Amino acid sequence: RTDGLIELLHWHFGPTVVELARKTDHTCTKRLVLLKSRHESKSFDFTRIVNGLAEDAERNKMIAVEVGRMAKRGRVLVLTARVAQAHALARMVGATAGVVTGKTKRKDRAEIIEHSRVLVCSTGVASEGFDCKDMDCLVLATPVGTKGGSLEQCVGRILRGTCAGLTKTVVDVEDPRVGMLRGMGTNRRHKLKNMGFFIT
Repeated sequence: RTDGLIELLHWHFGPTVVELARKTDHTCTKRLVLLKSRHESKSFDFTRIVNGLAEDAERNKMIAVEVGRMAKRGRVLVLTARVAQAHALARMVGATAGVVTGKTKRKDRAEIIEHSRVLVCSTGVASEGFDCKDMDCLVLATPVGTKGGSLEQCVGRILRGTCAGLTKTVVDVEDPRVGMLRGMGTNRRHKLKNMGFFIT
């Protein structure tokens, strides 16, 4: 659990008896593309920092250009922690992009997911048992932590089912000019390497 309360669950329910893993074939080629933004922030408030990232037009343009490039190779899933950024990126990418957020009606989600070459999604929705098949690329538009399985959950969105012989790509946007985020970017890079992704 990302909230650190796993020990409380064990205290209440007892120790883990069985662990079940989803059957997946991860014998695919895993690529990691690193983008480095020029965003700067002197804030020590993580929420304000992420708000600033999401509103940075230059940073968003860089992401949109890379998304367009990746969309020529396959389907792209873009995850962001800010709804306004999701809509901004979709506008920049164009007609091939669809947006799914917490405000998207459930009856509309399936159609948007099925018909969007580029799916821009809020991380909150993506963590609720969200199903998007046949995605070839994941773009992390806002920082994701490496504790509590958050990164693995995000990456798992493009590794569902059988992907043998395919190439799966993660595009991570690092912000080396923001002190608090510099270490997070390094940790993600190491974690992704341990998951079998190689930098191209």
